Amino acid sequence: MPKFVSNTFLDHIVPGEAVGQMVPTKRVTPNPDQPRKRYSQEDIEDLANSIRKHGLINPITVDEHYQIIAGERRWTACTLIGLADIPVIVRERSYELSLVENLQLRDLHPIDEAEGYQRLVDFGHTQTEIAKRMGKDQSIISKTLSLLKLPTAIKDDYNIIQDVSRDLLIQVVNEPTLERQMALWNRIKNERLSARAVKREKKGEPTVTPRTFIRNVQALHKRIERLDVHVFKPKERDTLRTHVEQTISELSKVLKQLDGEKKKKK
Repeated sequence: MPKFVSNTFLDHIVPGEAVGQMVPTKRVTPNPDQPRKRYSQEDIEDLANSIRKHGLINPITVDEHYQIIAGERRWTACTLIGLADIPVIVRERSYELSLVENLQLRDLHPIDEAEGYQRLVDFGHTQTEIAKRMGKDQSIISKTLSLLKLPTAIKDDYNIIQDVSRDLLIQVVNEPTLERQMALWNRIKNERLSARAVKREKKGEPTVTPRTFIRNVQALHKRIERLDVHVFKPKERDTLRTHVEQTISELSKVLKQLDGEKKKKK
């Protein structure tokens, strides 16, 4: 068995068929038009270490010319650790298929995602069609596309920061003037504002007190313990997934701040 390749994939290899092939890593080439343009070197190294330890569990999807349709991050990690051969699934090339598969990645950069949706629009697809294909609300597609209107200075800035949520970027793009967009962006960077805090400010709502926030977190925890996702419809699950991912992202920032305060006291 080739080194670093999982048994699960090898069980499905069919010699001479169009799927389930082991090919030289150097035979596979990246797709210059894929939506994901930005990678974290740290993420690639973590993935490479995982592949080194556990094997490449999910094969790379390529076209008949072995250009990547989906899995460029995994291919980059395999190249980094020097794998001579990798498992691939060969599928007929479809630029739109490649876009859709890559747009389904959960950790896709919001601006990359917006550019990907725009390419589908350029192919003649409506926002409603894209939403149906992606299994998302049409409003999410529309709001994501609006990120393309962000000033170049903010886009460039975000390429470096990359830990600001999609909701916050949408709050920025919704500001009526360039001056106000830049002012809000600078506050987000310097004050670590959350999307909820920005929305509260716009509505003139008071800041939540620590005691109220703690009670809200405790109540949420109890509700989550009683949650049964099986009763949700597919569309409701997608909506819930989006909000849970956004909440986890915001809570992660809170944990980092709390850890930072602990270190200061020590």
